[in-house]
Amino acid sequence: MPKARIMINRKNHNEKLHALGRRKINATEKRNSFSRSLRGFTLVELLVVIAIIGVLVALLLPAVQAAREAARRSQCTNNLKQIGLAMQNYDSALGSFPPGALVEIPEVCQRTGDCRGIAMHVLMMPYFEQDALEETFRPFYSSDGGWIDWAVDNAGAANPLISSPVSVYICPSSGRWNEYLERKDYFGVTGGAFTEFPRAFRGLVFSDGVMYPNSFTRIGEITDGTSNTLAVGESVHGHPYGLGPNNILSGGDDSGGPVPWWYGVAISQSDPGRQATGRVLLSTVNPVNSQLQVPLEGLDNNEVPFGSDHAGGAQFVFCDGHVEFIQDAIDINAYQWLSTRAGEEVVER
Repeated sequence: MPKARIMINRKNHNEKLHALGRRKINATEKRNSFSRSLRGFTLVELLVVIAIIGVLVALLLPAVQAAREAARRSQCTNNLKQIGLAMQNYDSALGSFPPGALVEIPEVCQRTGDCRGIAMHVLMMPYFEQDALEETFRPFYSSDGGWIDWAVDNAGAANPLISSPVSVYICPSSGRWNEYLERKDYFGVTGGAFTEFPRAFRGLVFSDGVMYPNSFTRIGEITDGTSNTLAVGESVHGHPYGLGPNNILSGGDDSGGPVPWWYGVAISQSDPGRQATGRVLLSTVNPVNSQLQVPLEGLDNNEVPFGSDHAGGAQFVFCDGHVEFIQDAIDINAYQWLSTRAGEEVVER
């Protein structure tokens, strides 16, 4: 049978759709609807969004910076703990803490009468896996010029190792000397409460602490207690005879510069009070984070203060190996008492 053809009356069909709540959308209405769907932000709305983003960034940035500083400070603490552990291992192996500097007299005094001693930073190296670097110094422990002979040979050629970084000696929070990879930010504590010599050509000289030239301090000699006696602390202050164009001999602004880990001490063979020890050892004679007046001079060499780029103080490792943050608001007497090994003072902190 032939299929029946169904005829639809369009007029009636549209009327039925309209009756059901539907209607045809003509082309003009489609264009208008499309245009409304692509409507953008107004300038005011855009400015509001930018302002909100700016506020969020302003709120988040200090938190990010604080988190980064916390991580850097933690690494600094770890460096000091490694130094404290190296001192303990040195004591276990040799019966004493490393000396603030090893000065073999008269062997290292032959050239000028100034005895050039090897820094404690070099002596500790075998105790935190830097044996190979320390071994390069062995021939110079007793040479005429000591550490200077290691740095520069008789022909004036520089040792290529003088620019070698030692990460344990660098505080990551210190950003002022980043171009000097060989710098050190940690110094031995030579005392600060009692001085046995008058102020000499490089400043005051102390030996009432644990670290001083040829100290070889034994645990039993620290009668104030190893947990109450400072051993090593942070210092980021410029040194008058440090590296860079502001060394007081270089013609800059005399604000000083950083000190390499391999710099040692100089002691007059004929006058024990004439000691230049500040590039290895510092005292507590000046408060934490205090600033010496610029231009610096030679007398400031031994009197550069401890301090750091951490807010409010600096970190120190004590003779028992624990690390503490010493606030720059600490009472100066208490601070100096902490630096002595046998002062019999009582310090509450």
